[in-house]
Amino acid sequence: MLCIKKRGGAEMKGKRILIIGAMIIFAGIVALASIHFMSRQKPELLKKEKAEEILIKEEEPVKGPKVDKPKEAKPALQETPEAEAPAEQEAVLSARLRTEPSEVEIEVEEGGRKSSEFTLINDGPGKVLFNIYKVDKADTPAEIDQAVEQLIAYKKDKLPEKPAEEDLEKTGLFRGAPWLIQFPYYGILGPGETLDVKLAAVASNLEIGSNSTNLIILGLNKEEIAVVPVHVEVKAAPRIRFADIKVDDGVTPGTKGNLDNVAGPGEKVAFTVYLDNQGNGKAKGLTVTATADNASVTVLEGEAKLDFVEAKGRFNARFLIDVSDDAITTSPPSVTLTIKDSEGREWTENFYVGEPGKFDYPTGLISDEKKPEKVEEGL
Repeated sequence: MLCIKKRGGAEMKGKRILIIGAMIIFAGIVALASIHFMSRQKPELLKKEKAEEILIKEEEPVKGPKVDKPKEAKPALQETPEAEAPAEQEAVLSARLRTEPSEVEIEVEEGGRKSSEFTLINDGPGKVLFNIYKVDKADTPAEIDQAVEQLIAYKKDKLPEKPAEEDLEKTGLFRGAPWLIQFPYYGILGPGETLDVKLAAVASNLEIGSNSTNLIILGLNKEEIAVVPVHVEVKAAPRIRFADIKVDDGVTPGTKGNLDNVAGPGEKVAFTVYLDNQGNGKAKGLTVTATADNASVTVLEGEAKLDFVEAKGRFNARFLIDVSDDAITTSPPSVTLTIKDSEGREWTENFYVGEPGKFDYPTGLISDEKKPEKVEEGL
């Protein structure tokens, strides 16, 4: 019995050893299989990891503030001072067009005309296609800015055509100051070029005192702009106008004729001319002279003098002429009156001998200003 038990214990021990060995072998097989699988998958995993690493590197400039490449710093350089200081930007841009002088002052007598000028300068790097507009309803900077905005919109629709007057009328801003003429009113100015802009103030319908307008010189946008205030001071002055004429052909001594109050061939005629000072200034030291430019009329007494005539006052001058017997009434000769004052002003009136020698009313005032100053071409 004892012998049998020992044998059975040995068998059990042998089985255990076999099981353990089998487990070790199985574990080894599993390990080898795992090693083999991993060795085959490793290249693919490495590729995937490398691709993810590259992707992460490409996204780093967006996700982080640090930038390695110089060109990635470009957005920071684009943050210019203009974005932080718009007022300073406007001052720099406005320097493209400027004028000398910056304002224009003109002093003119009522009813007269006076010329002036300023120089337009292009300080910008490019060529400027400009127009000059008169804006007399914009006095404050805000009103001028509003006018400029409307003009920019208008110009962008119109370029390269010059402004049409009817289009400017529609804006309601650019129709004023008919008493100021500028020449030219549009043009092209290259970099560094200058242009003299001529002005003429015509005071025929202006009240005495100050009159102002703004000239806005504008290119395509707000960078190309210059604003020139123009101030015109109208001074009181005399203005001589014809009022009436009376003819004496035989009534008073020294005259002869047929007493019909007209000047005819073969008559000696005295005529008195009545003249009004329609201005608001006193006329001083007046000399009135009668002249004839043909052989049919001879001036016998042709000059009259007067110390002064008050504003809105009237005066008269008497002259004596001789009309020849062969005066051609179909081509009437003329008598010219020239009125001068002591300050250099001059006015003229023309009278014609008509059928059968009657003095017609004058053809109109030829000049209403001081003895001519040169008027620039184009004005």
